[in-house]
Amino acid sequence: LEQLMAHASMRGVAPTASEWDGLQQMREAVATLQHHDAVTGTEGPGRRTLPGEHPGQVGGVVAAYMDTLSNGTTAANEAMQNVADRLLLKFGSGGLAAPVDERIDADVTAGGGPPALRR
Repeated sequence: LEQLMAHASMRGVAPTASEWDGLQQMREAVATLQHHDAVTGTEGPGRRTLPGEHPGQVGGVVAAYMDTLSNGTTAANEAMQNVADRLLLKFGSGGLAAPVDERIDADVTAGGGPPALRR
């Protein structure tokens, strides 16, 4: 995503503030998950059950890490899609005018594509 956004900036397709925010959200999610508590796990046998949890349920810390990564991934994916769309609108699709699934179907129908996909 960072490379795509840098490329877009150099090509005159400046990413928006919300797209930069999406990148930053992903950076922060990765940084959080690289913290020693996330890597080693702050929960283990002997951790007391938090209010509202049942024994054996994924705890609040793990759930928070999962939410952080999920939210960061969603934000980054949206930013990447938006920047890529604007690049394609400005410079053309370079042969990607049809969605990928349609191109694969056309190749398979015509006898092209990877052997595993040929009909």
